[in-house]
Amino acid sequence: MPGICHEIFMGSCHGAIPLASQTGQTARTNHNGAGCMRQWFTLIGYRFVTWSLALLLRLHLQRRVWDGKEDAERVQERLGNPTHMRPRGKLVWFHAASVGESMSAMPLLEAILAKSDCQVLMTTGTVTSAQLMSKRLPPRTFHQYIPLDHPIWVRRFLNYWKPDFAVFIEGELWPNLLSALRSRRVPAVLVNASLSNQSSRRWAFARSLLKRILNSFELVLAATKEDEVRFQRLGITHTEAVGHLKFATPPLDVDTAELAKLRAAIGNRPVWLAASTHKGEEEMVVALHQQLAPRLPGLLTIIAPRHPARANDIKGLWARYDLSHALRSSGKMPTADDDIYVVDTLGDMGLFYSLAPVTFLGGSMVPVGGHNIVEAMQLQSALVVGPHMESLRDIAPRMISKGALLQVPNAEELTAVVQKLLTDEDLRNQQIAAATHALISEAKTLPNILAAMTPALERAEIWKRQQLAA
Repeated sequence: MPGICHEIFMGSCHGAIPLASQTGQTARTNHNGAGCMRQWFTLIGYRFVTWSLALLLRLHLQRRVWDGKEDAERVQERLGNPTHMRPRGKLVWFHAASVGESMSAMPLLEAILAKSDCQVLMTTGTVTSAQLMSKRLPPRTFHQYIPLDHPIWVRRFLNYWKPDFAVFIEGELWPNLLSALRSRRVPAVLVNASLSNQSSRRWAFARSLLKRILNSFELVLAATKEDEVRFQRLGITHTEAVGHLKFATPPLDVDTAELAKLRAAIGNRPVWLAASTHKGEEEMVVALHQQLAPRLPGLLTIIAPRHPARANDIKGLWARYDLSHALRSSGKMPTADDDIYVVDTLGDMGLFYSLAPVTFLGGSMVPVGGHNIVEAMQLQSALVVGPHMESLRDIAPRMISKGALLQVPNAEELTAVVQKLLTDEDLRNQQIAAATHALISEAKTLPNILAAMTPALERAEIWKRQQLAA
């Protein structure tokens, strides 16, 4: 969920913006006085709307608590109220919208910690990401929820935390928050910045506001050269394409003892994984299982819903299709009688990518935009996606062209491809080898990002040049 304010009146922002590093000066744009006035008036209009919506935002927040979409015990954080003491010394603030972005941020976060004695505040906007961060964050790092983009709540948040440096991952851009950062002269960097043609059109009604938001960043790093060009067309003159941070993420953790137990339980059965599935995809996967089971005796289908709580929503499928199933949360291993194994737990995806030789990645057969393809590729599972890969338009086409990723247009083709990959070991190994090659070719992303950020980090006294070289 990109954000509650977006849900109510803005829609989703899928874009992010590039601005190259400058030695000693802040970001610049080429705009005339009239353009500057338009930006101010647009921002004032946005502020007026958010001020007016304060009550509605509170009511919507409470509704989300009732629906289980907000953490009831920490909901005050969404109003800018802290639930953690601010540590002494330099504080670097990382913001990532949800699970995928927060995991992508980890290599950069850890690299900054390794070269500095700073503390790190990580904010996200979803319950699932908060749960994951509680397990994944390293020492000297702590989590809070991002406040809603209301001027009072933003001011309360910044007054308390007083960050010395800010890093935003990908495209969740909040006008009031970024404007407040700019007015306080807090250096901010946007990483994994991308802007599709569709997003450009979506922002056409508020082009001046978008320019002002982007100029809140001292440095904006584009995921691809194409993104850099789109940002230049917006009038953002300082851009730099450094690659996608997802490629710098280390492989997911794998419990080798648990993996051995699962392999022993499954034996020689053919097995495949449907990962990060959304509403509408599980039924498609179950229908696929029904078609393939007669051709692949003993077939085990593993389903890992994107949101584990949805295991309750899909339980009716098993009765409808007369399928035996087991839930991972019950502590049971799949038995010979189980057709479906449901992964309704957090933090286990590394285990199941390692277990399954073939993976279908959800969020791609329905218009969600796809999910992180790198994780499955790193753990050598042959990966298949559907037609909706808009969120990874800067990565997916490249991986498809290299033979590292297969894309299918519909459920019928997915069935055929899954069967082919499960039965043709040479074809499967060929795709896995291509994926490994592709990952190696993208390995310079993190050094590129750190090199681009060095001047800004030095100016903020987060580290000194010799620290980066150490």
